[in-house]
Amino acid sequence: MPHLSIPSTQTAVVLKSIGQPLVSSKLPVLEPDDDEALVQVHAAGLIPIDWEFRDNGILGIGGRLPAVLGFEGVGIIAKYSAGTSAEFPIGTRVTFKGGSSHASPFVYGALQEYVPTPTRFLVAVPDGYTSEQAASLTINPYTAAVCLFHQDGIAIPLPRSSKANSYNYSSIKIVIFGAGTNVGKFVVQLARIAGFGTIVAVASPSTFEDLKSYGATHFINRHSQGIVGQVLEVVGDDLRYVIDATPGANAQPDRNLKLFKRAGGSLVQLSVGDAFKDSTKLAAEVKGVSLKRIFADYNIQPEFAADWRPLFQTWLKEGRIQVPSIQVIPNLDAGKINAALDDIKAAKSGIRYVVKVST
Repeated sequence: MPHLSIPSTQTAVVLKSIGQPLVSSKLPVLEPDDDEALVQVHAAGLIPIDWEFRDNGILGIGGRLPAVLGFEGVGIIAKYSAGTSAEFPIGTRVTFKGGSSHASPFVYGALQEYVPTPTRFLVAVPDGYTSEQAASLTINPYTAAVCLFHQDGIAIPLPRSSKANSYNYSSIKIVIFGAGTNVGKFVVQLARIAGFGTIVAVASPSTFEDLKSYGATHFINRHSQGIVGQVLEVVGDDLRYVIDATPGANAQPDRNLKLFKRAGGSLVQLSVGDAFKDSTKLAAEVKGVSLKRIFADYNIQPEFAADWRPLFQTWLKEGRIQVPSIQVIPNLDAGKINAALDDIKAAKSGIRYVVKVST
């Protein structure tokens, strides 16, 4: 099978020791395995799990060092493994999920010039998006989709699925805490595209204008007093769906439970937040509210991912997906990447960082 010219070695930014900064290194360019493509990386998005791997060694990454992080990426297909069915021609620009292999060492992230990745997760990037923009269109939109349309989330039918034909999306009222976060912005967008009737965004006022363009119908200042009362004025006493995209320990499930006045609701929280306390679980049980903490990953929800991929690719082609503003790190500069991860960890600026890997 034809392929692009590929070097034998490459530059990568590598985690060599847990709790230590990432460093620049030279690594061999790996061959794609069965049902994989080798992608020449153009850009890599940074997300919270990157600093969690670096600083805390989550998910046993310490036993798989050296590790190349970067779980959102975009680039061009340089080569397919022998015998792999090629959905896209060589040279096609695609998004991919870094770190999809379970091999050791863990050198399958996007913070390198070339990376093998499963073909089943590739999404073609339309011309209307730059590579830097597209690098933010993998993990966060998928996480938002799981929050909304998977059984792990609030389980609304996936748009354009067989169950969607008779579903009344316009009747849905949803409250999104952390609507101004990177995941929250996509929750708002996907809810709007699906046709939700009432989308309440709880966020900082500085994000209201963007959230309005994404489709939020009501806005509440997350710093204001009496948030519960303000939300109830909008949604009344029949709210069923709350998603909290607030990062880490800032999530407030006990407050959020006060919004439910009837049984049968669902409160979804991202897995990066703290686990629900026993007292919270008891309060939810008394109210008849389901508590859900999600970890969205193509490998964890493979059937849903297979349905989501063509739908999302269609929405991209239709220009329905807006990309939140990004800050580009111009090259594989380990120092600047570490500084960006520190900023993401502090959760102060809300900046979406993307690393330009190659052109």
